[in-house]
Amino acid sequence: MKNIIYLIVLTTIIFGCAKELDETTSTTTIEEPSIIDAYLIKSIVLDNTDRPISEAIVEFVSEDYNEITYTDSEGQFFIELPTETTEGYIQIFKEKHNPVILKFTQGYDLPPALELRSNQNLDTKPEFSILKLYTVEGRFVYPNGDPAGDVKYSGIRWHDEPVGKPVYLTASFITGADGRFSIVVDSLIDDYNLEINGTALTDRCLQSVGISLYIENSYTDVGDLVYDRIYEESITTKVTAIGCTEDLTAKIYLPAQRPLGLFDEALGNIAAPYCPNYPKNNVYIGVENAAGDAFNGGFYSELLDDQEYNYDTCLPSEYFFELTRGLDTSYYQVQYDTTNNAFIFTDPNVTLSYEIDEWYSNSCTTSSCGTKEFHFTKFTEFQMTDNNDPANDNKQIGGIFMDNVQNNESLFSGIISSVTKEFKIRFKVLKV
Repeated sequence: MKNIIYLIVLTTIIFGCAKELDETTSTTTIEEPSIIDAYLIKSIVLDNTDRPISEAIVEFVSEDYNEITYTDSEGQFFIELPTETTEGYIQIFKEKHNPVILKFTQGYDLPPALELRSNQNLDTKPEFSILKLYTVEGRFVYPNGDPAGDVKYSGIRWHDEPVGKPVYLTASFITGADGRFSIVVDSLIDDYNLEINGTALTDRCLQSVGISLYIENSYTDVGDLVYDRIYEESITTKVTAIGCTEDLTAKIYLPAQRPLGLFDEALGNIAAPYCPNYPKNNVYIGVENAAGDAFNGGFYSELLDDQEYNYDTCLPSEYFFELTRGLDTSYYQVQYDTTNNAFIFTDPNVTLSYEIDEWYSNSCTTSSCGTKEFHFTKFTEFQMTDNNDPANDNKQIGGIFMDNVQNNESLFSGIISSVTKEFKIRFKVLKV
């Protein structure tokens, strides 16, 4: 019976490299061995925050040679293979993570790095058979035919029933200099469509390319997939402010165009980057000082050329919780409970609940591509209920973000706002 796979390759956002280890971290690394009448294969294993995974089991299996080794403190592993071993499979496993299987062919490098996905329920290394594996391979290339290296890619398997329920594959990988990609799945592929997502390390604008095909054998080469780059453009806007301090800077952020954005920009005319293949709508513009004791911001329908955005950044008091709906502003006494990660109101008739989707963070957000991070939080659901005033029942599902101004051991401050501008919460509260 034919195994039908729908294959889509997307090149989207950038891939962040592995974080440097702290200077005080103790490391144990494996020296790359010298080899005679053999050759070496290697890679680096990371978690989904780009941190090295040590002591992961790395098992090489082929018809004529087997070997087991482990990753070192930097997540790297080396396998020395006899010259007569021309192909095989590598299973990588670490408890509390999904395992991953790689296809190896002599003459081709393994992915330079790969990320394992967390799975808190998995403690035992599963067995696998090389006779029940399906491999899909191809190559990312630029329009001129050059290989597109440094592309992060991963796969998603989709259930036929229920419709639209994805089953994520177990890892993400990076292409080497040759641009080759490879996905290995087990025999359950009979019941799934396969989608492969790719992300380019060097480009920040989203782009996609796709292909669909029938797979009749355990190995399928889809050939070259062209990654046609889309280059960033910029739009000039003006951000000004009045406030109680003079050391104010501006930020501009387009959540739909993540990771594009600016942070710590001087007030005045600002050239904001954007991707021309996506709209410049729902732009967040904010102003703050370094100490976090003067800040304001909010969403606008669209980022417009030569538009001026002005803010009053003075705070109403040292600590406050300010809710604005239209022209009405209300204030509440609030603290932040660090044990339960919740805002606690003095008035028991007021409650706030939320679900965080993900923390957006980008380490390249100044116009000079500096190192200061810009943090933005996305909520999947947000509700503030004030039983004293039913008009202040702010239930929102999606389209809510928080600009994280300060978050340290003693205080928490920022701005929570809906992209529709139905409400805005500006706050600076103590942690308890």
